[in-house]
Amino acid sequence: MALTNLGKTWYDPSQVTGVIQPTEEVVQDRYSSKTNLSLIDGNTVIRNMRIADIYIPESDGDTVRKIEAGEEYRPDLVAYRQYNNPMLAWVILSANNMKSLFEFKVGKIIRIPEITSLYTEGGVLNR
Repeated sequence: MALTNLGKTWYDPSQVTGVIQPTEEVVQDRYSSKTNLSLIDGNTVIRNMRIADIYIPESDGDTVRKIEAGEEYRPDLVAYRQYNNPMLAWVILSANNMKSLFEFKVGKIIRIPEITSLYTEGGVLNR
């Protein structure tokens, strides 16, 4: 098994052929919760999943807008206004391929996923 691109934080979903999550039965902590990403080129990447690793596809109901003054570094405010839940700030960061809230700057155009697309089949919150 070859390891590649360990520093890369986002993978094009067309390049990922499979994702193996750690089982819930295994005692997990921040050191043991590794995820395997199988890539088309035959390589496997073993790493911790980060916000920017989670791919959220576009949908027709998504909102596109600029980050306004007062929202800089505060995706939680946008999530609260959009979803009535500041804990979904990671969804907005992930949808915009942002690794950190420090990339969330005034004037940047962002995509805010439609809430129903997150919970439908194939959505990141559908379990």
